[in-house]
Formats: sequence, C-alpha cells, structure tokens
Amino acid sequence: MVNFDANLSFTGIHFPKLRWCLTDVKRKWKENKVEESIELDLDGLETDVRFMLLSSRVLCSDDIRDTEYDKYRGFLEPKPRATNSGIPFQVSKEMWKDVVLIRHKKARVFRLNPLLTFGASDFMSKMAVCVSSIMEYSRPTRHASAFSRVFERCEVSLSPVMPSDWADSEIEQFLRDIWAFAFALSSYLAG
Repeated sequence: MVNFDANLSFTGIHFPKLRWCLTDVKRKWKENKVEESIELDLDGLETDVRFMLLSSRVLCSDDIRDTEYDKYRGFLEPKPRATNSGIPFQVSKEMWKDVVLIRHKKARVFRLNPLLTFGASDFMSKMAVCVSSIMEYSRPTRHASAFSRVFERCEVSLSPVMPSDWADSEIEQFLRDIWAFAFALSSYLAG
C-alpha cells in the first residue's frame, strides 16, 4: 500500500501486515427492537470485537530511492478545484492501470490527558484510541481517477502498549484489561 499525507505528499510504502494472531469474538444475538431501514442485512444488534496481533514493514521515502518502488512517489496529485467529482485527488495517467483500490483515511487519535490519569491503570494511561473516517474508492473505470464504487465507513482501533515484562501474570492482566475495555467500548458504540 502506498501512503500519502494530508497534502498528498508521499510518506512511504506499507507492505501487508503479518498477522500473528486474529480472533473474532461475537456476542449472543439480540433482537433489534427499533424498526429502521438499514441497508445491511442485520437482524439484531450485532457488536463484534476483533483482536489482532500483527507486525508490518514500512519503506520510507529514502528507502525507495533508485528502486522499482520509486515510481509511486508522484502517484497521487491534488485535484484541481474546478472539478466537482467529490474525489479530492487525481491519479497520474501513467499509473492508472496499476490502481485497484484507494483508501482515503482521516484519523484522530485520543489518549488520556497525562494530568488527568491519577488513579488510571497503567494499561489505560498508555492506551491510544484511533477513530478513522474512511472513504474507499474501488472498481476503477477506464477513465483515469474515476471509480464505479465509493464506500464510506468508520473504524475504531485500539492501540495498547504491550507489557514490557512477559511474565504470565503481566500477560494475563493485559489480556483481561484489553478484553474488558474492548467490550465496554463496543457496547458504548452500539448505543
């Protein structure tokens, strides 16, 4: 995946994440008593939690000089203001044939204020919660920078700091803390 910052300046290439462990936890189905027209085929109040332990490799701008990846630097450009397509970028015509999907992600990261963490557990004082608004542009058409499918969603990611001591008691407490926090947050978000 080729990454750009908010100004569409190249920041690096992220290779696929290596997932060491992936666990989906699904709660017991509960009937949704509110009659609303929902586009998804969900019958109840589904609230799922996914736990992932992963690592990834990133090549920064300096790492790709004089390599085959160098061509991705000028891949995206800001869209001229005169066009009203709703897409805030344009893809260079030379690279259009290589495009499969573009994710436009706006993220905000939240942490506890260090001045207000009195009494907070070590786990909570080091936790980062990332709330992202994501637009996915997929199914490219024959015309450069035009997509036949645009999908919008919101993601919430938790990034705890792993324990420095890998003693069984430390890991057990860490897993209990993240389990409780993930379910508390998912219950809150489900409303």
